[in-house]
Amino acid sequence: MSAPSAAPGPGGAAAVIAAQLAERGIPHTVHRHVAVATIDEARARVPHLTEDLLKTVVFEIAGSARRLLVAVDCAARVDYRGVAAAAGCSRRALRLVPPERVADELGFEIGGVGPFRVAPGAEVVLDAGSAPKRRVRVGGGLRTLTIELAFGDLAALGEATLAAVARTDAGPA
Repeated sequence: MSAPSAAPGPGGAAAVIAAQLAERGIPHTVHRHVAVATIDEARARVPHLTEDLLKTVVFEIAGSARRLLVAVDCAARVDYRGVAAAAGCSRRALRLVPPERVADELGFEIGGVGPFRVAPGAEVVLDAGSAPKRRVRVGGGLRTLTIELAFGDLAALGEATLAAVARTDAGPA
């Protein structure tokens, strides 16, 4: 499945994700809930949805139109060196995409970012350590929406790269 030919615009990622799931006939559960913008808020307000939850961090690669949607377990940190290796670039070329640009360029609300190819140049990287999980929960585009689906379906839908991109230690990224 290729990424859409145009960016969805602010708040539009949820519709793109719903269409992708329907088009592929992927079994999933949509969880609607109170708005949460951080993992800590999710733990406090919707703790039942944080089990097997993957958080998604968006990176860009300097000098390119590539956007990496990197998903790791919600308790882990992103390993920048692992992301660079998976992307085939230097660690110095990786840049976090600011929240306002994630909304404008990819259509995700902060708190609802998920590892889905919703715009041109979007690539999905899933932490290989999550592969043994049967089902995972991810942001569904809005801060009030969480999607639960099989890890394998998520990987296939996004044509994801599986790589060691998570760290659970307290060392520098």
